[in-house]
Amino acid sequence: MPESVRDQLMKDLSCSHVLDCLYDLKSVDKRCYKYLNECTETVGVEHLSDEFDRDQSTIHRSLDRLRDCGMVEREKETYAEGGYKFFYKAREPEDISSDMNELLDEWYDTIDQLIYEFEEEFE
Repeated sequence: MPESVRDQLMKDLSCSHVLDCLYDLKSVDKRCYKYLNECTETVGVEHLSDEFDRDQSTIHRSLDRLRDCGMVEREKETYAEGGYKFFYKAREPEDISSDMNELLDEWYDTIDQLIYEFEEEFE
């Protein structure tokens, strides 16, 4: 069961808590983002798999979650002899922060409307 907002506010919260709350990220997702953010070049799944000693399928799922929430971008490299490979890079933290603020604003507007409906329903 999700933890109440009141209970969360009584804790010492961190950036990791915000990512958990807004995007439901796993620890490997956050580690992948942090690693990609520190890289100067795009990185492939094989590299991340070796770096974190995780199966490539685990890394694929992690990168999919990060792409779904807009934290990483994927680039496709096509080879002249045929085939292709995907490489990943982190979006800038400032851009992600802006996205998180927009998401939080949407959430607030929704909750505000539900509180208004609560007042009408229980008057």
